[in-house]
Amino acid sequence: MELAHTRALVALGELASLSKAGERLHLSPPAVFAQIRQLEGELGEKLYERTGRKLVLTPAGRLTMNYCRRLIRMHDKAVAAVRELGGRRPAREERA
Repeated sequence: MELAHTRALVALGELASLSKAGERLHLSPPAVFAQIRQLEGELGEKLYERTGRKLVLTPAGRLTMNYCRRLIRMHDKAVAAVRELGGRRPAREERA
């Protein structure tokens, strides 16, 4: 599971739109779609379905999104800890 795929799934789950997820991630909608499809291929499960104009996560998609959120949080904590160890500020403070 690639970190980019996890971010794409979380964005899709929260925004219910490939174009809005793409805007959040600074990717094109086809790039977000490709990441979700790769994740579906890896897991062997459909992660979303179209409901009218919105995309809604399936039960497998919601479960996966919960794990993805945890993975992203752990990744961000690890990066912050290593930066702190090296005397650098966390990325959020650097952008300010």
